[in-house]
Amino acid sequence: MQKSIFLIAFAWCAGANAACPIRKASDILNCAIATAPNIANANALVPVAKINADLARRWLNPELELGGGYSAEYDAPRGMQYDAALMFTIETPARRGARTGRANAEYAAANISAEEQKEAVASSVMAALNRLRQLDRELAVLAEATATFGKVIKKYKSRPALSPEDKVSLELFQIALNVNKIEHDRARQDQRILKTGLATILGVEIPGKFKPFLSAPSIWPDLSAAEISADSVDLSKENITFDIAKANYLDAKSAMFPGIRVGPYAGTRPGDFGKIDTFGVKMAIPVPFFSGGKNSEMGKMMVDAAEQSMQFKKTAMANDFTMLKEKYRVGVKSISGIDITVLEKSHATADKMFASGRISSSLFIEAHRQVLDGIKTYHEYEMETLGAMWRIYALQHKLLTNLKELYHE
Repeated sequence: MQKSIFLIAFAWCAGANAACPIRKASDILNCAIATAPNIANANALVPVAKINADLARRWLNPELELGGGYSAEYDAPRGMQYDAALMFTIETPARRGARTGRANAEYAAANISAEEQKEAVASSVMAALNRLRQLDRELAVLAEATATFGKVIKKYKSRPALSPEDKVSLELFQIALNVNKIEHDRARQDQRILKTGLATILGVEIPGKFKPFLSAPSIWPDLSAAEISADSVDLSKENITFDIAKANYLDAKSAMFPGIRVGPYAGTRPGDFGKIDTFGVKMAIPVPFFSGGKNSEMGKMMVDAAEQSMQFKKTAMANDFTMLKEKYRVGVKSISGIDITVLEKSHATADKMFASGRISSSLFIEAHRQVLDGIKTYHEYEMETLGAMWRIYALQHKLLTNLKELYHE
């Protein structure tokens, strides 16, 4: 999960539409939602789908039919003859409903896609800003341990002679120091990747001394009574897929008799005493001699399959939602039972015990390692709990509307 958070920026490497003023962490979040290229791309497709939906409600354009030729009948006047008809297509309600239904569903899908991109950006940026805060704490712990190990090594090296035990202790401290430096460099690199990625999205550099941090809630909300909203992106996508399948079925069902074509007709031909003009009405009615009901049958099968898929996914979604709430509940309970500041202060306790000779060098190094591992485990569990919370809010259709309740600066 951590690796995916580090790489969020590269999904939007095209750059931002406009620079935003960055004064606090929430500005980064709001600016990302406003300028992320994948959101801009999704938003650009919405008016296109809207135009298509508007066009689908209009009558089909009439067709102008023209004909002409030379009349050379036996024992009849010869000459040029012409005819023209302006044909209007009158669709059946089923055919028209299929076209408008599909266009409306595609317009709804474009809107849902744009909202889905916003939710993804919001979750990813909040995760990045929380991870930056966690990295800052981990870097502080690593820096403190590195400084402590360095001092101990310096003291050992200042002695005129070392006992065999002291020599082993010195080697252990040098190994621990090198490992700490590697982890410190790695954390710094992760920090730079996150900041560079955010700068790419925003179109502005984040000041070096500025700490764009978001924190986990001081009081975690109770989500035990949360329910999936019918307006959520996930359920809306399933409903739209079903609507498109129904429109395709209606289109296939009406293909045998889509409507009639009717319009005024005019023609002229040579006569014994000059040309003869003809006026009237022309009509074309489809006769479905050769088209069976296979298209309709196939469309019905597609609707049935789409309905079964939708019901299956709704059931799976409900089960996943229950698991998310349980994961969130257990996570909140575990996190709330740990005071991470106490964990951080245990460094000082270990330092005093080692200085007074009450613990060995190996135990002292292990104590520092356990503190760092404990903080990392806490951070990992915290991120998982935050991710569950954001996902629950998204399924409630509250993620974008309740953003201020989901972050703490």
